[in-house]
Amino acid sequence: MEVLLPDGERRKKWKMDGITYYFKAGKLCQCKSRNPRLREGRKKDGRKLVKTSAQEKSIAVFRMMVYLKRYYFQ
Repeated sequence: MEVLLPDGERRKKWKMDGITYYFKAGKLCQCKSRNPRLREGRKKDGRKLVKTSAQEKSIAVFRMMVYLKRYYFQ
C-alpha cells in the first residue's frame, strides 16, 4: 500500500481506521493511533476527567521548577 501526495512523493505518515501508518527505514510500519478523548480530557461515556489532588500537586511543583530553572539560568 503506497499513498502518494499530489506531487508524486510518498506520504510520511497517515491515519486510517484508528491505525497510523508510516515509513521507517523504507519499510511500511503501523501502530495504534492515539486516543483523542484522552487529549480532550473525557472518559468513554463522555464525562470529563477529574485530576486527583496528588496530580494537581505534582503539576504545581513541576510548574514551579520550570519557573525557577528559567529564573536561575537568566
